[in-house]
Amino acid sequence: MRNQNNDALVISATLSNFWVKKVLVDSGSSADIIFYDAYVQLGVDNAQLRKVNPLTGFSGEMIEPLGEVTLPLSLGSYPKRSTKMVKFLVVKAPSAYNIIVGRPSLNLFRAIASTFHMKLKFPTSDGVGEAVGDERMERECYANTLKRSREKLGGVPYQKGKRKMMDMGLEIKDAPEEPFGKSGEERRVEAVEELKVINLSEDDEKTTKIGTTMRPSTEEHLIQFLKKNKEVFAWTMTDLHGISPDVITHKLSVNPSAKPVKQKKRMFGAERSQAIKEEVDKMLQADIYARCSIPNG
Repeated sequence: MRNQNNDALVISATLSNFWVKKVLVDSGSSADIIFYDAYVQLGVDNAQLRKVNPLTGFSGEMIEPLGEVTLPLSLGSYPKRSTKMVKFLVVKAPSAYNIIVGRPSLNLFRAIASTFHMKLKFPTSDGVGEAVGDERMERECYANTLKRSREKLGGVPYQKGKRKMMDMGLEIKDAPEEPFGKSGEERRVEAVEELKVINLSEDDEKTTKIGTTMRPSTEEHLIQFLKKNKEVFAWTMTDLHGISPDVITHKLSVNPSAKPVKQKKRMFGAERSQAIKEEVDKMLQADIYARCSIPNG
């Protein structure tokens, strides 16, 4: 049985053919929201946004969305996968999350969310599908949210025992510390540790990141181990040659009985088009992908 740690349900989902992490499932939200930074990264920021009414926050503050856009949202994995066209409000505001799935989507998917079991379940034509919550991702989002809140309050550092919010005389007191598991409930996990870059070669071209909270002896042992085995890393695309399909194969979760549909050609700006061309050329030079011609029709 899972411990009751009161974590929010944060999942990953497919949106407009992109795998999107940090998706908050919030049955208390009356709208489905996509934040502007994620919206831009999807490459659909040139879509026509429909005007909508302002949103009202928990404390009554008004938030003006940039507009509404309809995007395909997919939950679960094939064959127990469900896809719906969801109306998202595009909000330009700082957030630790990329998307908030609210009541409209939960009703549309006929989904049931359980924060205790860290799962979102919904019916599909092949049975009950599910999206599993990522606790580590949730804690990272939680830590980022706390950081943003403190910065919004003027960058006042957190003080153990009690902290004041704004100048309204409101104080929030921390519960007395108890050893892990003493009260029968898991204490809130602290923020994700910071990482530091280490060099695995003398030319500084091969680097990776490790945590900063381990003991010096353990850190040194880990660094030496990584340096000794640095050749197992794929530093460039050409390093991927020789991997047998029996070891790893990339597959798309597509229903084989689905009818192919040709999407409209997307138009990108000059800078983005150049970046796409450079990445495609790298994959072609590494002989990872092969060109193919798809006839119209």
